[in-house]
Amino acid sequence: MSEMKMAFDIENRGYHIRAYWDESSAAKVTIHKGDELFKEFGYPAYKIFNLAAHFSDIVDGITSCDGVGHLNPLGFSLLKQVSSKWVECLKCGWVGRVSKHIPIKQAWCGQCKSPQLRLWRSLTKRAAD
Repeated sequence: MSEMKMAFDIENRGYHIRAYWDESSAAKVTIHKGDELFKEFGYPAYKIFNLAAHFSDIVDGITSCDGVGHLNPLGFSLLKQVSSKWVECLKCGWVGRVSKHIPIKQAWCGQCKSPQLRLWRSLTKRAAD
């Protein structure tokens, strides 16, 4: 196994993305918010420069109020908007959207990062009844 070399290090609005690769087909990607590790994951080495090209979009997805409060392998949708469902945080009352393909048990609040969410639409239906 050879030593991993840094492919790129990009900063955008306080977030840093760094990708490392070697001769294998997998790369290591880290995203930091300031000095704190936000996310670390493996990614196909041949695709890592897509992350660099779309890092501004990735940061938009992390920081937006209606941002996706979940992590799929990457944590955000890079190339297309996915259908979403409205959820409410039981801890702080935040209401936002989560990809409808992500189970609520794997999502978290976009404000306080609590995993205690419930469907918001079902609340409005109950209130109307």
